[in-house]
Amino acid sequence: MTKLLLSLMLLISVQSGFAHAFLEASTPENGTTIDAPEQIVLTFGEAVETMFSVFELHLLDVPADAEPDVLAATAKGMMMTHFNLGLDSMIETTTATEGQSAEVVLELPDLEPGAYALLWRILSVDTHTSQDFITFVVQDAAQ
Repeated sequence: MTKLLLSLMLLISVQSGFAHAFLEASTPENGTTIDAPEQIVLTFGEAVETMFSVFELHLLDVPADAEPDVLAATAKGMMMTHFNLGLDSMIETTTATEGQSAEVVLELPDLEPGAYALLWRILSVDTHTSQDFITFVVQDAAQ
């Protein structure tokens, strides 16, 4: 009986450990070079509370032709030290998705060519938080 109870408790704790809303897909995809998008779409593994989540788009202070690992390292450093501090690099976006949803749509202003990072800290409907980022490069329209 004790082994059965311990096994059930372990199973429940392992399953609850995976109950975070992680990114499953994004448009644009992480690390891509694209024409200026009108919106960013993030699809998470479970619904998030958009009212209690933060999404920040930043123009990165790196060359647009920087290697993807440089973009990722810059975004990660920004997330660890500057997230949610209202930096000058932050570009205003509008969260088009309201309430609880696994798909979050961010409307964007016209973006200039350059390297960008979208940082987020989200609250999933099961009250777990997670944070991450994607990077992308907006190419010059003449290319």
